[in-house]
Amino acid sequence: MDKTRAARNRTITLSQPEREYYREELLRISKPVATNTIENKMVNNDIFEILDFLPSGVGVGLR
Repeated sequence: MDKTRAARNRTITLSQPEREYYREELLRISKPVATNTIENKMVNNDIFEILDFLPSGVGVGLR
């Protein structure tokens, strides 16, 4: 089902195979992690809930 979106809307639409692929690639954080565990990964959490679990000095890229 296609939705009518605003002209400047930049929301992406994924196909079902794309959703399944990216879902498997998502990282959920529930305890402290090392930098190499999360480097170049997609993290699926509320940033405010996991800030204490992230190593100090780690930058957060929001896209």
